[in-house]
Amino acid sequence: RTWSWAILERELFRQVLPDGMLGEQSTHYHLLLTRTYIEVLLAAQKIHQPISINMLRRVQLMIRVAQAFIRPDGSLPVVGDFSPDTNVENLVGVIEAGAVRLIDGYRPDIRFLTENGMWWVDNELEKSNSRSVAQSVYLPQAGYWLCQHHLWHVLFIADPRGQVIRHGHVDALSLCIWHDGYELLIDSGNFTYQSDEWANYFRSARAHNLFMIDDAPPMLNGSGWQRLLDYDEARVQWVAPQQFEHWYWTSAAHQGYQRLAHGVNVRRRVLVSNDYIWITDWAEGIGTHDLTVCWHWGENEVTHLQDGQWQIAKARWSWLVNGVAATLAGA
Repeated sequence: RTWSWAILERELFRQVLPDGMLGEQSTHYHLLLTRTYIEVLLAAQKIHQPISINMLRRVQLMIRVAQAFIRPDGSLPVVGDFSPDTNVENLVGVIEAGAVRLIDGYRPDIRFLTENGMWWVDNELEKSNSRSVAQSVYLPQAGYWLCQHHLWHVLFIADPRGQVIRHGHVDALSLCIWHDGYELLIDSGNFTYQSDEWANYFRSARAHNLFMIDDAPPMLNGSGWQRLLDYDEARVQWVAPQQFEHWYWTSAAHQGYQRLAHGVNVRRRVLVSNDYIWITDWAEGIGTHDLTVCWHWGENEVTHLQDGQWQIAKARWSWLVNGVAATLAGA
């Protein structure tokens, strides 16, 4: 038992980054591993296995990160690989119950306590509470910014390690946007682990909400290419998220396109308020380049109104998208 416990603790700190996020670039696998460690710690409490304070704090961080990913309707932005054999609703319930059992003074949000979670919390429901709607969570080691504000849930992605790791995809500077129960900009994750044309597409840059220079991905995927070329890392830099009254914003940049014959630096800023989300992209370099912006609108009705303007409609909501023509800065 001592030997197996040492492995569990060692792997926790090897696989989970200091900000509490699993280092494998997948939101779903983060929740899966969080559930596993919740079960481990609760089992350890039953048999009086000592739990170090550092181990407990890392698992508590994992729970907080998982809760930040979970939207008000219990759904999850699918970033990176997704395991299709898991019931997300039950998984969310266990995460909420784990917070009750492992975080002192935590008051559960009854919206997320599904049947699976209810078995874990005894009589704690008498102290139920709803989470504050507005929150901004920045994970500097994993490279995620989550902004839940009013009816929005926004996820901005730029892993500072600048490469695709295990369950990750080519998604530097990509976005997922949810609004009041509807997915506006989606990441479709993956539907298979078989190596085929569609699997490669869903992991590619073109399947994400980002922009590309000269139809090239921001970083290279595949260990063979990474061994052959020096430019396998996108070298990401973040501006720490800021807030002023009801405004939240941040920006991130990468140098993945420095591998081109005429290198280009790219940057994206995301600003969130009650009424709208403002996304600004910059590309700076020399020479002539093609710029491609990819948006994936989910299961919504998209109507092109005029140049640079679209209407996105779903059920009772309609969103107006205004686009501004991009220019490449430089000579």
